[in-house]
Amino acid sequence: MVLAAAAAAGACLELTEVCWGATLAQQIPPDRLSRIASYDQFGGLALTPLGEVGVAGPLAAAFGTAAVLTAGGALIVVLPVLLIAVLPEIRRLGAPAPSQPAEPAGARREPPQQPAVSG
Repeated sequence: MVLAAAAAAGACLELTEVCWGATLAQQIPPDRLSRIASYDQFGGLALTPLGEVGVAGPLAAAFGTAAVLTAGGALIVVLPVLLIAVLPEIRRLGAPAPSQPAEPAGARREPPQQPAVSG
């Protein structure tokens, strides 16, 4: 039972991570993507102790470790599906329209040539 629950939770987490990474890559401009991705990663890592010590610890002391792990696993499986079902913005999220290719930094743009006037 525990193995099946762990496999389901892992699959849901992985699916969420893949969707999140693809969404970041599609929706964030390339020149800002590394900064946004690093803030995202930092926020996830920085909040881990808060979740483990500040939330999970007191809940486990109050309700028992098994109940907290079961509820946490259920949230990992149910929450992504629920958000997709409830929020139409997520379901309609698609790739942005193609844009003009960016010019390399420092590229010189030549002025347009004026047509020769014959007279």
